[in-house]
Amino acid sequence: PIVPIKNAKVTRTDDKGNTWSFVHNPSNLEGDNGFYYPPKGFSGGTVGKTYSLAVKVDDKTYNASETMLPVTKIESIKVFKHDRKTLEREFEEVPPNELYGVEFSATEPQERKDQYLFKFYRNGERILSDPDLPPEIYVYDDEFLGEKIKNIEVPQKFFSELETVKIEMYSLTREAFTFYSNLSRLLSSDGGMFEPPPANPQNNLSNGALGYFQVSALEAKQIEIKPPAK
Repeated sequence: PIVPIKNAKVTRTDDKGNTWSFVHNPSNLEGDNGFYYPPKGFSGGTVGKTYSLAVKVDDKTYNASETMLPVTKIESIKVFKHDRKTLEREFEEVPPNELYGVEFSATEPQERKDQYLFKFYRNGERILSDPDLPPEIYVYDDEFLGEKIKNIEVPQKFFSELETVKIEMYSLTREAFTFYSNLSRLLSSDGGMFEPPPANPQNNLSNGALGYFQVSALEAKQIEIKPPAK
């Protein structure tokens, strides 16, 4: 088990020299040991600005910096109803009341290179295909998506009436996209003879630290699943 560090000095600085000091577990919750939270009045990020992280632990300091890139707008999110017979041909078990799917669309600006990370939530909880495994990593670049991000289905196939589904879309730098892509391949590797030797993904943290200092613009949209109007 990883031992949480409770005495680090964690700061975030913008490109104008404004600095915020993060606080360890301000609510003194057992599950938040090792987590550092921003102070009251903390300012979120601004597209185009560069932000730096400094973490001092004992006599070592770990640094990283990244620029916030723009994120495109989710234009629509809609609910559709599956055909039960089609689902029963595709899946062994179909929950009796979970016949709805959710999909979203957006327009991808073609004048710039973009990369995105997606997260999906059901009733406020992250959607996981297997609760015992790390969350799936959904990253895409605009070469894959094309101009239209059209009718992309939320990975969870089945939803019930009155449930809430939320989509979060994060902008990524090329370096962050590479980190998440490599991490995804590492997590999905079966260790077979044709797989490359496992290695930590290249990151943006100094001094041999693991992880990634991610700076993203965020677009989020959610919808409640309602029965179709009669």
